[in-house]
Amino acid sequence: QGVAGESRMYKPASVWDSDEAASPRDEDACLIPNFNDLKESKWSPPKLWRKTLDNFHGRKTESRVIDIDICREHNGLRLGHWIWTFCLSLSVSFLLTLAALVTRYNDVKCLLNQNIHPSVPLFATLKAMDYPGWLRRIAGPDGSWLLASRSGSYLVADEVDGRLLLADKCGLDLNRACRTIEVRDNLVMLRCLRGSAHKFVTAQMDGNLFADCSGKGPWQEFNLTYYDDGTTSLRSRHGGWVGVEVPHLVWQPWHRKTNRFAQVCNLNAEVPKTRQPPVWNVPTEVNDRCYKMISNKMPAVTRSGKPMRNWCWVGMKESGCHQHPLDRRPWTAMQDLAVHAGFTTNESFAPLNRPELCDRPHFGKAGHWLKAELDQARAWFIKTVAVYILSLPDETERLDAIAKRLAQLEIPFTVVWGIDLRSQGALEAAQNQGIIPQTFNATLAQLKALRPENDMGRFKSGGIAGTLGCLAGHFHAQAHAAERHQAPPLSIIFENDASPVDDFIARLWSLVTKELPCDWQVVSLASRCPYGSCVSPHLTRVQPDVNEPALRCRHGVNIGFQGVLYRTGEIANLQQLWKPTAFNEETPHCLDVDVALASISDRVQYYAVPNSQKPGMLQEIWYGYSIRSTINIANESAFVV
Repeated sequence: QGVAGESRMYKPASVWDSDEAASPRDEDACLIPNFNDLKESKWSPPKLWRKTLDNFHGRKTESRVIDIDICREHNGLRLGHWIWTFCLSLSVSFLLTLAALVTRYNDVKCLLNQNIHPSVPLFATLKAMDYPGWLRRIAGPDGSWLLASRSGSYLVADEVDGRLLLADKCGLDLNRACRTIEVRDNLVMLRCLRGSAHKFVTAQMDGNLFADCSGKGPWQEFNLTYYDDGTTSLRSRHGGWVGVEVPHLVWQPWHRKTNRFAQVCNLNAEVPKTRQPPVWNVPTEVNDRCYKMISNKMPAVTRSGKPMRNWCWVGMKESGCHQHPLDRRPWTAMQDLAVHAGFTTNESFAPLNRPELCDRPHFGKAGHWLKAELDQARAWFIKTVAVYILSLPDETERLDAIAKRLAQLEIPFTVVWGIDLRSQGALEAAQNQGIIPQTFNATLAQLKALRPENDMGRFKSGGIAGTLGCLAGHFHAQAHAAERHQAPPLSIIFENDASPVDDFIARLWSLVTKELPCDWQVVSLASRCPYGSCVSPHLTRVQPDVNEPALRCRHGVNIGFQGVLYRTGEIANLQQLWKPTAFNEETPHCLDVDVALASISDRVQYYAVPNSQKPGMLQEIWYGYSIRSTINIANESAFVV
């Protein structure tokens, strides 16, 4: 009912007045948005809400019997109805959309991410060390361990050719991600889903990585190294680091090469290319002549007959660096000594590639250090290096001497007791501690060692108790360094007859930060009879002596373990290859700790400072006897059946 009492009902939209007078429909046409009038509507918002719900249930509404007096007085009634309906619908739609977005948060985040990275191939080469893969181990949906970058990119295999890739996590099915399969401590295999089948990743000789193998073998094994910041790295059995060979955006947010390596290597030093080891090919008649010369002058060396050996090379070593262990002479001078003594031919042979680069005495001269350099070197040493002395408890003279020397140089140290197999039950104790493998048969090893073809006791009778104890002692000291709480990144193990030079700290700092390539694992600080390739003025890259048979453990070069520098985090990886080689009864020459390491130098990153440099990094003090030889002779019956 209108204000005047006249019944004026709102006409349907189909009804139109033909006269010019204002009609109810004309008044309806006057409706314009006027939100200020909504508050004057006879319908409050709650009532409008109820009316709207009634519409949804098919109930009769009063929306078509709204009184209309004048255009302005009632212009907000019908418009307000639809505005509230629209707002309600919009709110419901917004809430439903928001709920859907929340449940698919990761997918939405991927869609909005402007930095999605394309998949990039991974390699296991020394060059890939420029952009190594510092990875995190992440628990997968099935409880297995996945490998991912800090930005969340996962290791996967290309479904077509099986190439190992680093793929962005956005839109990735985690079932495709590669799993790490434990082989033993710090040694894993990578198993990836390729198509519908699982394959193991193979490290090819050229560094390519493919998920292509259904079985397991040495080339499917990777060394896994853990770091203090929770990341890991992978290294193939070929020695290459798993990484990318070119800069890529996917690595940039977490690539911390400078922070990790600035103190333990020279970031700009080129990783040496693998060279052919020096080979001395001599004619058969020359080799026969060398054999006769050695037989006449040192018959004990040839008592096993003339197997397939280069006897000119044997004579050069025996009468050269083996007979003059404390002489700091280059190979040319050692060969001259052997020729003069009648042990070898004067045919030139260089056991080091590019000998002019490092095999010269003058490279060992003391440096001219500025005070700022000395201060920087000492600060670096204290922060980066831990020092250990390997000694037997009863060798007090030697221990006192090296302890006094290190105190003079203000070098803190820790004494680690060696393994003395003269003690009752010492072998069993070492095996129970895991230092010597439980399966190692010392009796069999000694029988093999004393056979003529191995000739390990040719000069004096004796067993292997001293040699085996020396080997076990070094492994024990290495484990002590690696297991130390918050161990520094570098560890040095000195034998008790070593004496570092006056500027040892400055020399070591310079060697590590200015010359040492970043792929290194171990460095001998004074190596006699060096064999391999010179790579810098103070470093050789050690290689196995291919001129000697593998059954003799490539014996006779890269001798001396008076001072050895280890990358602490790599000790476990080294021992995984080193121990099986050393504790092999069939190759007793590998019981010499330095010989065993040199024999696997094609599988580990082993560098050495040539002992021909004078005075070099350290000196070996001769006390008139060898502890190892003394124990060997005194305990010949230790492992007799």
